[in-house]
Amino acid sequence: MTRSIEAQRRTEITPPMEIQAGEVVIEPDLITLPEGISINLSRDEVKRNGEMVNNLTRIEWSVLRLLAVNTGSVVPRDEIKTKTHIGSQDLRSYISTLRKKLEIHPKNGSIKTVKHLGYMLDDGRENPEDIITAGSGIAVNMRKRQVKKDEKLIPMTPIEYELLKLLSLHIGDVVLKKNILREIFFKDGVQASKALATTLCRIRNKLDVPARSGPIRSHVGIGVELLALKE
Repeated sequence: MTRSIEAQRRTEITPPMEIQAGEVVIEPDLITLPEGISINLSRDEVKRNGEMVNNLTRIEWSVLRLLAVNTGSVVPRDEIKTKTHIGSQDLRSYISTLRKKLEIHPKNGSIKTVKHLGYMLDDGRENPEDIITAGSGIAVNMRKRQVKKDEKLIPMTPIEYELLKLLSLHIGDVVLKKNILREIFFKDGVQASKALATTLCRIRNKLDVPARSGPIRSHVGIGVELLALKE
């Protein structure tokens, strides 16, 4: 009983917060988005510009809550399907419906589709500690699983991203070829080596950097190095 009375007092003392478009507020259990949307995880509430959103179904809320709990991080499709008990086709449909009900733009809004991976709720904040910056304007965001070149988002396949991530975690050092083959391709041999060379080629092409003088350097017979940004 005492706990309920204290909770009621806190509710009475703290007035409900209205979030306007463009505002970003940091508060425990409260996620705010640039569209003026606020998601209160402790109260299971969603508001848009201060108005309660009451037309979400139970599954839609479950999907939104899972994304909100992991705000700024990619939630894999399989994890969403497992935790919400919905299929692949249904997941796309629920995401589309969520965007419509919350008036979130399908391409430029806060609910991001991360190709080949899953979905992410983007609150628009950047944490510098999550970003590793390399030469030629390359930035790898570990939390959002994003790669940018001169502030422009560059789409990567899962294996391309994982390879670039591994190199980023050891930026400025040569990552041995045998370690790359083991951690990224899960095997070694001629075919794996060819796959590594092909993947590196695709990454360089997407980032528009040369093989020899660019920031992604191959050391023949040894490994690969991602050069750090020069001060």
